[in-house]
Amino acid sequence: MAWEAKTGQAVAIDFAAYDEVGAALSGVLSWTKKAFKDGVDVSGSLSVTVSEIGTTGIYSASFTPATDGRYLLTFQASGYDEIYALEVNAL
Repeated sequence: MAWEAKTGQAVAIDFAAYDEVGAALSGVLSWTKKAFKDGVDVSGSLSVTVSEIGTTGIYSASFTPATDGRYLLTFQASGYDEIYALEVNAL
């Protein structure tokens, strides 16, 4: 499922992170983040932040789409194999 956002407006999407045994993954400070717009890597020019909501293992990813298009954001917590992906259509 793709989220929808307005071009030029900040969007924040929450997601849950889990460790290898399915327990909530809390306290992650370092994420490998990648961003693609319409299939092109824009990681170097698009600022994406990930922060935990309290100590719940629920994180909020936020960014501001500058132009219309389909964005794919991926996140990998340092030291873990799982990759989380969020798809956003900016209009």
